[in-house]
Amino acid sequence: MMTIDSQPDLLLALAASPDFKKDKLLFAGRRSGLYRSTDAGKSWAAQSIIASGTLSVTALAFSPNFAKDQIVFAALPGGMAYSRDAGNHWLWAQFPTPAPYVSALTISPSFEEDKTLFAATLEDGVLRSTDGGASWQAWNFGLLDKQALCLTLNGEAVYAGTSTGLFRSHNGGRSWREAALPVEDSVLSLAALGGRLFAGTESHGLFASAGGGWKQVKAKGLEKPINQIQAEAGKEAFIRILAGDALMESKDEGKTWRKIQLPPEEAPVLLASLFVGFISGQVAAR
Repeated sequence: MMTIDSQPDLLLALAASPDFKKDKLLFAGRRSGLYRSTDAGKSWAAQSIIASGTLSVTALAFSPNFAKDQIVFAALPGGMAYSRDAGNHWLWAQFPTPAPYVSALTISPSFEEDKTLFAATLEDGVLRSTDGGASWQAWNFGLLDKQALCLTLNGEAVYAGTSTGLFRSHNGGRSWREAALPVEDSVLSLAALGGRLFAGTESHGLFASAGGGWKQVKAKGLEKPINQIQAEAGKEAFIRILAGDALMESKDEGKTWRKIQLPPEEAPVLLASLFVGFISGQVAAR
């Protein structure tokens, strides 16, 4: 475990390359900065982003076309760093001042054409870039709660989970409307799978969109805070969630669930590809 100022070097962000099976590339954001692994997490090297010092990395995202364009983003206090060569060199884009804390990043699936990505912040709602991350603007008309905790895209719609509920934008994040869940609660996590949206709440478990409305997903273990949702489509489609300190998995779009055993002494906080990140800063394969 790494430490800074006698405090644990907490893991704040974790992301795996979309081409992970070939390139074995992982990035981890910690309080002490950014770390990169090119061997599927067996070894890690600290990355130098800003020459003036070390800054915590709070969110990470890969371009959907990473195998081709090698673009990766890292949110830091004050702005966004982005690399066009898989993390070997970094450029810097400053946020509007006072700069907010970025809690999540999501990138348009058409990023190669529209150069659009979104950043959820804890103070200024949602920031939007349409030039590949070089500049950022706040687009919050109708977003009644500016404490944005998570983001996801579902088709053409952008969804933002906040401390008071769920909001939706149908025009690329320019304006927002509340997407009312059946309960009033903080939305901690979001993910889309097969056109359906899954929303994880702090006190009422997991919800899934159904027939234009919402249905609570009920299963043993899902009554805890849903801190992260990981969804993957394809032949081996799955949903994995961090419910409290437990890792749960469904392979039938949320109909049935099983608990995946983790080391009892570790508290899981993040999921990326085949990896679990723990609050201590450690990253391990499942």
